[in-house]
Amino acid sequence: MEPEIAVIGAGPAGVACTIQLARFGYYPTLFERGEIGGLVRNANCINNYPGFPNGITGLKFSKLLQKHIMNYDIKIIKKEVLRIEFENNHFHVHLKNEVSDFNFLIVSSGTKPIKPDGFSKQQLELFSYDIVKDILRKNKKFIIVGAGDAAFDYALTLSSANDVIILNRRKKINAIPELQDKVLNNENIKYYDDTTLIGVTKEKTSLIVRTQQNGKEPITFICNHIIFAIGREPNLDFLDKSILLVKDELLLNKRLFIIGDAGSGKFRQISISTGSAIKTAMELHFYLLNSNLEY
Repeated sequence: MEPEIAVIGAGPAGVACTIQLARFGYYPTLFERGEIGGLVRNANCINNYPGFPNGITGLKFSKLLQKHIMNYDIKIIKKEVLRIEFENNHFHVHLKNEVSDFNFLIVSSGTKPIKPDGFSKQQLELFSYDIVKDILRKNKKFIIVGAGDAAFDYALTLSSANDVIILNRRKKINAIPELQDKVLNNENIKYYDDTTLIGVTKEKTSLIVRTQQNGKEPITFICNHIIFAIGREPNLDFLDKSILLVKDELLLNKRLFIIGDAGSGKFRQISISTGSAIKTAMELHFYLLNSNLEY
């Protein structure tokens, strides 16, 4: 009897792992609540992945991932995973009105945004944390809070058809030099350092944003959208305590794998994600070849 393998998340890691498992002759089930590609769809230009010397947008890269995975007999379930439990030696994947059982669980669910403190529930509802839904917008004004790679990359993507303001509460920019150079020399992007967002209100279709600059007069901006890009953390909220209590044992026994951005800490790159994902598929394959498990 073939092992039942669940892969959670269809970003680059999930796709790479699933394809490699299919090449070994397994029939994994891939769960993805959104679109193939995950957060990579946000990327303005991927130019550090081998094979794309001129770079490629995140949307185009995601389309290639989808085209590639369709070459294999892989079951893709386009539903949100609400909870996963581990009981009776099986993983129980809960969807809305549906539960499926698996022998092995590979978590490639990526990361979730860190949300800002100090704002009311109503204000938090005015903020966004990624730009996938905004990519096709035109002639809008965006404020992006943050000064890392994601914030600067988002700004470049949106600036092709919109005006963008970046607010950095510190003076130091954490984005790589290549992104800094592109952003700071882009006429559609204005950058403010030492600037903290202290309040926001909505008036019709606009947002009134109040900021405080160290040693300077406060500045008020008017925009259509605010995007916070102040950091991310592993997206593992759906793992039930029945898994968390025995997580180390499940990892050691190769029943559970956490791959890609969900398990790589601060080293979040597509090449790292896909490489580790393929390695995971190979580890599981050779483990199954040399074990006498009964399912």
